[in-house]
Amino acid sequence: MRLKIHYQIVFPFILVSFAAILATAFVSYSLLSRSLEARLEDQARRASRMLAQSDFLLGSSILDRFKAVLDADIVAYGAGGRVLATTLEGPDAGDLLRSVLATPSAQAGGGDEAFRTERITVNGRTYRVGYRPLRAPAQAHVAVIADASDVAAATRGIGRTLVLVGLATLLLSALVSQLVVKRVTRRLLELTEFTRRFGRGDRTALPAGGGDEIGQLAGAFGEMARQLHASEEKLLRSEKLAVTGMLAARVAHDVRNPLSSIKMQAQLLRSRLDGTSAANESLQAILRDIDQVEWVVKGLLELARPGELKTRPADVNEVVGEAVQQVLPALRHRKIAVETSFAEIPALALDVDRLKQALLNLILNGADAMPAGGRLTIRTAAAAGAVQIDICDEGTGIDPAIRPRLFDPFMSTKRDGVGLGLVNTRSIVERHGGTIELLPGQAGGTCARIFLPIAGQTTSAPVESAS
Repeated sequence: MRLKIHYQIVFPFILVSFAAILATAFVSYSLLSRSLEARLEDQARRASRMLAQSDFLLGSSILDRFKAVLDADIVAYGAGGRVLATTLEGPDAGDLLRSVLATPSAQAGGGDEAFRTERITVNGRTYRVGYRPLRAPAQAHVAVIADASDVAAATRGIGRTLVLVGLATLLLSALVSQLVVKRVTRRLLELTEFTRRFGRGDRTALPAGGGDEIGQLAGAFGEMARQLHASEEKLLRSEKLAVTGMLAARVAHDVRNPLSSIKMQAQLLRSRLDGTSAANESLQAILRDIDQVEWVVKGLLELARPGELKTRPADVNEVVGEAVQQVLPALRHRKIAVETSFAEIPALALDVDRLKQALLNLILNGADAMPAGGRLTIRTAAAAGAVQIDICDEGTGIDPAIRPRLFDPFMSTKRDGVGLGLVNTRSIVERHGGTIELLPGQAGGTCARIFLPIAGQTTSAPVESAS
């Protein structure tokens, strides 16, 4: 079974830390032990040299003084291990003496400067013994016995301390590495979970990352997800429009010809009747209904075959004003007051007729949202690299449940609506390089906001509440 990346990082780090701590402790312990042993050996060397050159070695008072000065016991012995003089005393003196004389260095020959050391242990205590031949008597030697138990105990204590410090350092390293790696892998796990959710269709945004490499990776993932989601929506909308366009073309083709014949026959009958007759009023109603159906057919044809834009430099304020004037009598009849506010903005390359049609769709939608009358606010403003057009009503607003589908073909909130007005409006705006969105108004109702880019610049609609 493969280890998680968390442990793949932590385990090698701990192993390397353990090896480094172990090597450091071993080297430190070895150097310290050698240093202490070297000090004891040097002490035995200097003491034995001084004793070997003394002519008063065999005097007990001299030996006692040397013992006090050197802090070490002294044994002088001749050939065959015969003891000539010693300062050893106490219950362990016999055992220690036998051990001193039993070492290989005790009977080794050599010149006056020959010096040898041995490390012996007697009854649980450690000693460092230095051997050197005496000048007189012949074949006599002196052994300087230094108690190394305290040094050995100190060395063992230092060794234990190094081990404990090493273990504590290892534990601390493991904890720190766990915290650091867990912090890093947690971000990676968030990215993994985000990709899984995204694959299941959950479009919840990825939490913002920091400025480190993981944060940059998270930002790149989030941007990729947003672009992919936008591409999916654009592709889905294109597929819907393609299917809708084929349906619209078929319906428009099958309806337009008989509708034209019906309209022509109705107009012919109207011309033959008295203008005050009841039949004439019925024909007038029929012709109004035919005009309404022609409006729908025109929308279907626009959806099926948008055609090329016929742009020319135009003043946006003038186009908006013409659209308002075209429907102003009908708005007044419906008790809808219109307030306009036009800012000074540059001329744009526009298909005036198509943009006017898009504005009329939005104005009439706003009017339909206020069946009992109200106020319609229309204003223009200069935005960052774009011209902004707001058309705001005081109606009941839009149900949040259907807001994502408002620009879908045949989606309408009106009882007699066809659901093509917003689709065509969005198509016209986007073909001008702009964007459109429907926002909730601050005082209720809905605000349709259009951004049209100034020539040579691009723009995107910011997310904000309509004012």
